[in-house]
Amino acid sequence: MVKSQGVAYFAAAGNSNGGAWEAAANWVVDQDSGKVLHNFGSAENPATALQLSVPRKLDTVYLYFFQWNEPFFRNTAGVNGPTSDINFYLCPDSVITDECFMEYVDNNGDNDEVLPSDAFEFAGFYVPANDTTPTSIPVTAYIIIELADPSPADASNGLRLSCLRFQKLA
Repeated sequence: MVKSQGVAYFAAAGNSNGGAWEAAANWVVDQDSGKVLHNFGSAENPATALQLSVPRKLDTVYLYFFQWNEPFFRNTAGVNGPTSDINFYLCPDSVITDECFMEYVDNNGDNDEVLPSDAFEFAGFYVPANDTTPTSIPVTAYIIIELADPSPADASNGLRLSCLRFQKLA
């Protein structure tokens, strides 16, 4: 449509040297927590947490942006928001605990009770300048993706999940 109107349109995203991930949603019920989580593994070997290992750079912020292919701009021109409520966690271990980092966790799905958000979340962590851990030891964390409201009938059909890592000096 943009091309047919004679308008140039460009889009780009950096992957921070391999710091990107994309896959079709593959939901499984976690036997320990009862939560509906994305399976990064296979049916034979489920893995509900994706281990990250990034170089330890002092005084650096690592940000992870997560999105899925449902509508953005929920308040623009009458466009409905996403139908799925998905939570993105960045955790120090392979389970969801109070120690997990999450910034934009709220209701993403369309419902009458809560104003929905966009199909986007982010989380991050900071390696302080006075960190005494040797820089040769990478920072390890785990990504966990939860389908917080598994009631939408189409929530597991056709969703694409993606995550980009960005880092910047603080």
